[in-house]
Amino acid sequence: LKKVVGPDELRKMADDMSPLTKNIAFVPTQDEKIAYSQIVTTTQKSLVESGLEFAISPVDIYAPDAGTTKNITIRIGLTSHTKTLTGDEAAVVIGKVITATMQATDATII
Repeated sequence: LKKVVGPDELRKMADDMSPLTKNIAFVPTQDEKIAYSQIVTTTQKSLVESGLEFAISPVDIYAPDAGTTKNITIRIGLTSHTKTLTGDEAAVVIGKVITATMQATDATII
């Protein structure tokens, strides 16, 4: 037997699907002056402009005991509830996030 799925069930199934995710590792050039919260705040501002639902979570904050380099890695999840989000569309949003965050924090990505 095949079941006919209505629009409400399709929407629920889509909501249950995993979002597109991307990990981004930022390396602040001014290690002591850039905090995780600054990276996240700038990232959030860029993502709000995208109109997509998003989630940001920490992956890693690494600073060696005997060094000056600090890496801040975040995971961004993107979801659209109005259409299927393509990899190319997600790449454009992530590109804008990277550019805005690099400009605001003077960080590079690895």
